[in-house]
Amino acid sequence: MTSINKPYSKEALKADLIAGLIVAVISIPLGLAFAIASGATPIQGLITSVVAGSFVAIFGGSKFQVAGAAAALIPILAGITLKSSNGFQDVMVAGLIAGVLLVIMGWLRFGKLIEYIPYPVVLGFTSGIAISIVATQLNNIFGLVLKNANGEKMIGATGLVQRLPSHEFFHDNMFETLKNLTHINAWSVLLACITLVAIIFGPKLPLLKRIPGALIGLIVGTAIAMIFSFPVETISSLFGAVPSNLPAPSLPQISMARVLELIRPAFTIAVLIGVEALLSAVVADNLSGDRHEPNRELIAQGAANLLSPIFGGMPATGVIARTGANIQNGAQTRVAGFSHAVFVLLIIWLAAPLASQVPMSVLAAILVVVASKLGEFKHAKHLLQHAPNADKAVFLATVLLTVFIDLTVAIEVGMVLASFLFIK
Repeated sequence: MTSINKPYSKEALKADLIAGLIVAVISIPLGLAFAIASGATPIQGLITSVVAGSFVAIFGGSKFQVAGAAAALIPILAGITLKSSNGFQDVMVAGLIAGVLLVIMGWLRFGKLIEYIPYPVVLGFTSGIAISIVATQLNNIFGLVLKNANGEKMIGATGLVQRLPSHEFFHDNMFETLKNLTHINAWSVLLACITLVAIIFGPKLPLLKRIPGALIGLIVGTAIAMIFSFPVETISSLFGAVPSNLPAPSLPQISMARVLELIRPAFTIAVLIGVEALLSAVVADNLSGDRHEPNRELIAQGAANLLSPIFGGMPATGVIARTGANIQNGAQTRVAGFSHAVFVLLIIWLAAPLASQVPMSVLAAILVVVASKLGEFKHAKHLLQHAPNADKAVFLATVLLTVFIDLTVAIEVGMVLASFLFIK
């Protein structure tokens, strides 16, 4: 890595730009998928990479950290969108509150305290979140949309195809999916399977080793759907065209009543952001030999989440996969993370219309692969086989609460259980 005592060379700049471009390419399909799954518009996932990604790269406690929309936040953000009469506006307000909480956590030097959350609790969150993500993508994989008695798609007043109703609880959503399985779209299922194969086996081909699996799946799935005119839903048919310009900065409407209503989910968002970002920073340390500053990282994450909603983005955190890819592809300094954000911005300006044609089943396949990695199910299996009974109980309680009740409740109960485990 480039030493702080050495001048910044052309070779370091070249390495940083290459790493930044590769990470930007990884961020595009994930940003689109995470935004839609969270209840946001596709462009908001990309804006998040630009705003939060650039700020954390410059001011974060880890010089290799890459921030953006994250899979771990999907269930809580989607839950706020569903329950709120203000839709995603309340997610943005909750993101602002979470940003303030993170700045306070960093100022109070809580960075080290997060390391004391017991492993069964953290694994319970991630496994539960992964199960929730996969469940939310079943409708997209099966190509299920709202249909009338004649089996025809229902079109809304905006001219967009109407999606199946979303419900607050897991079992209600599963029932909604099951009762509509008679309208399954075999083309959508086939396309999801093709995309999964491309994601998993594409990077194993000699010429594609350095290309991220998510990008291979995105290109292959979209190209096949367009060439062979697959009758499947796309981003544009459900959400409209992806704009190629950024929205003007504006502050979401905030009132004391909304702040009090959103403080609990905002606390959950702050904890998830803090845990994910610091875990990512630790991974970066292990890969690079560097050492991050945890409290500085929390403050930077908080400030980034104050900025992101103002520019139309969504809550963000440091992401392990993108941070790891940054280092593994030769990043030398903070310029790599910053250039990733610049490249995403250029892609928005130049190629946003192409994103509108991406099929929903392709994005669903990408999310299923991401969730399978996020869930760490091999570790969960090992824990259930070999851990003490107390750890098993805490893990299962956290998973079940996350999936069947609410991630906010799971965080609260998980923190109490974590305290008991720590005392024990």
